[in-house]
Amino acid sequence: RMAFFGRILSSMDPKDLKQLQLVKMKQKVGVMDRVDKQEPSLIICKDMFKADSDIQSFIGLKILHESSGAEGVLEGSFGQDGRIKVRFK
Repeated sequence: RMAFFGRILSSMDPKDLKQLQLVKMKQKVGVMDRVDKQEPSLIICKDMFKADSDIQSFIGLKILHESSGAEGVLEGSFGQDGRIKVRFK
């Protein structure tokens, strides 16, 4: 079953679903490891990616700190064990 909400932009035949693109919302959860000594706005996070993961496709995506609501941007990997650099504003 599929449920939709929002404004109807165009009608379509229910038997022809090829033009319909489905998107699944996904999330990754990590833990803040430490704050960078030279730049306090740069945070090192761990447990979001495995060591062998390709982080290149995630660079530039938004990171949300749940308890404070602060938004950051994933800047790249840090080290060899799957840690990442996140810059908060």
